[in-house]
Amino acid sequence: MRTKTIIAFVIWVINSILLLFLIQINYKIDDLKRNLDDVEKKVSEMRVWAEDIKLARAKSTDNVSVLERVENLSKKYEISFESARPSGDYVEVVARGVEPSKAVKFIWELEQSGLVIAKLKLRKNISDANLNDIEVFIEQR
Repeated sequence: MRTKTIIAFVIWVINSILLLFLIQINYKIDDLKRNLDDVEKKVSEMRVWAEDIKLARAKSTDNVSVLERVENLSKKYEISFESARPSGDYVEVVARGVEPSKAVKFIWELEQSGLVIAKLKLRKNISDANLNDIEVFIEQR
């Protein structure tokens, strides 16, 4: 009889430990679900913001293509392009022999106009060290 009591007590202790362990796991699962809900809400907000940004950028271009905007800026700073052409998802612009101040102002205004510069190479001109060569890849949207 005493052996049965000890076995019953051991089983009761094991069951109690398992019950406490399950309660703890359940609490952690609930906590993770709450965190997941928060993350999903934030992701959906970010998606809405991304759409708003796309709409704002589309409105800001006033139906003028990226290439046209770049050409207008080049005229403003008297920069002549060696080439300016669409290349996949980008507009590739190459200018040689540009004064450093005009190059910096041109690049700055490109960024300020809302265009996204994906790649920029600014080097000294081989034939004249006082001038720069510019290669810019601008995202088309």
